[in-house]
Amino acid sequence: MAKIVKTETQENALKSINSNLKALLGVNGILNISEETCLITISAGSQRACVAVEKRFGDEILQDIRKKLAKEIKALARKNAIILDESDLKILENRNSGLDYAETEMEIREIDNHQGIEGQEN
Repeated sequence: MAKIVKTETQENALKSINSNLKALLGVNGILNISEETCLITISAGSQRACVAVEKRFGDEILQDIRKKLAKEIKALARKNAIILDESDLKILENRNSGLDYAETEMEIREIDNHQGIEGQEN
């Protein structure tokens, strides 16, 4: 019987997609809370700075990051024949706005265990 062989390129794309989905889930969580301020931490090498900003300003930065991550996920999936499941699409479309912390942790574990390519195990 014929068999599909995963390529290293596909494996790397899947890892990148799963990493981006985790980051996107965190970004969605921050965008969906109603706080007045947020704390942004920036690291460069061994230097680290924390800055408190208005939530509105932080949201603008996160929306840009969100758009770029979603675009990269979709492009990698399309280019490498990787199928995104319903939970992945919920994250991409920010349809998980009602999730609490425990549910978010479950989503992250699901991403970690995600098969990504139908019929094949990681």
